[in-house]
Amino acid sequence: MSIVDGELGYWLAPRAQGFGYATEAGRCLVAAHFAASAAPLTSGYFESNERSANVLGKLGFVETRRDVRHCRARRADLPHVTVALTSAPSP
Repeated sequence: MSIVDGELGYWLAPRAQGFGYATEAGRCLVAAHFAASAAPLTSGYFESNERSANVLGKLGFVETRRDVRHCRARRADLPHVTVALTSAPSP
């Protein structure tokens, strides 16, 4: 998980999914980001990826746009949701 140019990105191997690792790491990164900057964060997920949608929702991100993007893993253009977080959520 990382923040590059104001965008939160992550990927977890399937065997590591479902244990809360992304949410826990995301909370730490979001807190560190907003401790150092007031700049908003963005992220996104493909519409069919409910796990990523849930992680980003738990972190406080809200939907800002829908479009279609190319997914390299699936080698297809898929519906994509962009989300943003404008300030650190309350603990």
